[in-house]
Amino acid sequence: MIVGKSVLDYGCGMGDQAMALSLLGAKSVTGYDPYPRFPTTGPSGVTFTASLPTEKFDIVLSSSSLEHFADPERDGHNDGTYKPEPRDSVGGAVVLA
Repeated sequence: MIVGKSVLDYGCGMGDQAMALSLLGAKSVTGYDPYPRFPTTGPSGVTFTASLPTEKFDIVLSSSSLEHFADPERDGHNDGTYKPEPRDSVGGAVVLA
């Protein structure tokens, strides 16, 4: 499902899952968390940011993270700045676990 895809790990925490997704074949992985605990650098193809990304991704994954955001409005969940949109050709996927 992720091989060759661009992935956003929304609420990446320490970045372990983002790095694992890269090892499993994702084309690129962006780990986002407003409370940065992730490494300052990652393996090739993995970037980390505390700023909400604006680019489109093939897959947006958020695993065991939403309950850790103390203020969803401030942390970017409901402020309208991030809106998953279907991709033009294949269609995107949003995975919440």
